[in-house]
Amino acid sequence: MKTENNAAVPPPFEQGVGRLVPERALPADVARCSGVENDDGTWRDGCADCLRRTDRSFFPQAAWVAAPEVIAFECELRIAP
Repeated sequence: MKTENNAAVPPPFEQGVGRLVPERALPADVARCSGVENDDGTWRDGCADCLRRTDRSFFPQAAWVAAPEVIAFECELRIAP
């Protein structure tokens, strides 16, 4: 695609080409959590948008933690988006 001054500009859909993995908010050494899904298919409070659950690591040896059995007020492992 050419602009008015004849400089080559890539089309908008090609700007992310070449990236092997998507950008992540958490580094690879932060433990991930699978969260707790209720019987009705909903997530426990705080699990739906927790970065430990939603932001997966592409590192070959990712660390995992188990979700707390009982949560009094809020999950102490939760990382807000």
